[in-house]
Amino acid sequence: MGCVQKADATELLSLLQTLSVSDFRTAGYLLAEDVLPTLPSHIYWHYFVTIVPQNSKAYLGTFLKAAQKLYNKGQLQLSQMFALTCSDVDASKMLTTLLPLLKTSDEVELLTTLFCHNQLSKASAYLVKAHTLPCYYQLFKLLRMAENATEIRQVALSVLRRGDALSYRITSMLKAYFDIKDLPVRLSFNVEDYQLSRLEQGYDSFVKMVRM
Repeated sequence: MGCVQKADATELLSLLQTLSVSDFRTAGYLLAEDVLPTLPSHIYWHYFVTIVPQNSKAYLGTFLKAAQKLYNKGQLQLSQMFALTCSDVDASKMLTTLLPLLKTSDEVELLTTLFCHNQLSKASAYLVKAHTLPCYYQLFKLLRMAENATEIRQVALSVLRRGDALSYRITSMLKAYFDIKDLPVRLSFNVEDYQLSRLEQGYDSFVKMVRM
């Protein structure tokens, strides 16, 4: 695909729009597996914002597969520019795909800021589903801004329902910090009152608490 080598996103879009169904499937596979994952991050996003908004149902999956490969190689930097092009459905797909990959709390915060405006009601389900320490730290920060005790309890229950060791530890920390009452299971991971302030000292302290 010479138009990719020339960084001509408009030409690539025109080419894709002329392909038959079978050729389009082949092109999509090649783009996701072999072509887009070789691009510098800023060029990838240039193609993304030029092509995906034209038909996100046709193109978004291809670009997200490539994004996973680029990120896993350490070659994808998140950019604010792509958020401007996304519908709510597209945003949901972006969050579901990218949040579990992200290795830093700053990246998670950027993504939830762009697509959820850091609103607990919008972000919590995606953060719990991603089930990673950077996502749980962002969830903790959003919970600290929440004022509704019922909402905080419901979020803790959603974590608890994951049913593994990490979710039990996170739930124990949330229970202690937010003084959550009447959770339906007995949690064996105890957090002492004097330890709670450590949760406010940044991501590294949060992780140490989870792993202690």
